[in-house]
Amino acid sequence: MTARAAAGATMLWMAFCALPAPAAQTSETCYGPLCIRAERQGDTTTLMARNATDAAPLSVAIALRLENMNARGVDRAVLRPGEIRQLVILTPDAPGEWRYHYDYEWIPGDYDARPDPRARYALPFRQGALPVLQSCNGWFSHRGEANQAVDIGMPEGTPVRAARAGRVILVKMDSRVGGRSRKYLGQDNKVLVQHDDGSVAAYAHMLPASARVAPGARVAVGDVLALSGNTGFSAQPHLHFELYTPLPGGGRKSWPVTWQIDGRDTVCPRRGTVLRN
Repeated sequence: MTARAAAGATMLWMAFCALPAPAAQTSETCYGPLCIRAERQGDTTTLMARNATDAAPLSVAIALRLENMNARGVDRAVLRPGEIRQLVILTPDAPGEWRYHYDYEWIPGDYDARPDPRARYALPFRQGALPVLQSCNGWFSHRGEANQAVDIGMPEGTPVRAARAGRVILVKMDSRVGGRSRKYLGQDNKVLVQHDDGSVAAYAHMLPASARVAPGARVAVGDVLALSGNTGFSAQPHLHFELYTPLPGGGRKSWPVTWQIDGRDTVCPRRGTVLRN
């Protein structure tokens, strides 16, 4: 999973001349669960962000390019499920033509959250011996934002279990494609679980339509979330597990995970390690 797999971005150019003020106008552009609403009254445009989900908090970042305009407000926010928040108010600097352009990005979670360093994580499967295919800073895909993730080899259809208690905030199960090409980034099926400290665990590459939970559900350690698969940017069937929090300006930070393995605390089990449960 990459930052853009959990996030969305869009852009829009708007241009107007200094004409008599029209009646109030409202337009909305949505990408996934995040919508940007532009409310224009005369030469003043207000950009609002709307979280269209009923379970996931969203960290939102917006970037502006302005011509003959000024902006006041905020360029980032954390929106609760269903919340609408004013971001910026745009007004012309001087008579004449003016333009504005915006890009925005969202990612489930709260950028102010920090994982509890005392938390311990159970292996996300019940029985068997499964290998670590890629560990932290793995060369294939665990660089940059995913640098603390772990990939566990799993036969397709293996029940994936919650490694830590929390609340399901996102379930995506509509993809049926995958492979080694980066064109499959963002096309993995996944379940996201937010813990009580606000951090988010991503369980990715699931089988299509295999979810056993729904957004908003509370899960305990060991509860089945979905079945393992091979969707998205994936070289072979496996589970990608990652603990993250959003970054204020967009993207995410991956955090180390302390696993309970054979009665010992283990961080970043090495590639080739066989995990037994």
